[in-house]
Amino acid sequence: MAGPFDKLRAGSSDRLVVAVGVPYSEALCREIERVSPRIEMRHVAQLVREERRLRREDSQGPRLATACAELDRRLADVEVLFTLVLVPDIVARAPRLRWVQFVSAGVDHALTPEIV
Repeated sequence: MAGPFDKLRAGSSDRLVVAVGVPYSEALCREIERVSPRIEMRHVAQLVREERRLRREDSQGPRLATACAELDRRLADVEVLFTLVLVPDIVARAPRLRWVQFVSAGVDHALTPEIV
């Protein structure tokens, strides 16, 4: 019976980009990457925090636009997102997103039509 990681281990050339929106350590991310050379862990937690802060403080300013553009660039080819919260318009901003894994319980707030 095939397991969920068989394709990863089979040596496919496709990358699997995983965005980490929580403060996981570099060591943990490297350990996950060792499962397969296809996996690329990408830290976005600081960018998510910065965007959320700027949305509260500077909702129309150029700093917010810059922060959003940088996060969009980092999300462009992400397929998996580990997170506590979603940024606005996540599906449009991460067009290859296929899986959102929350690291907490009680995610009813995130079950919007674009996610479900």
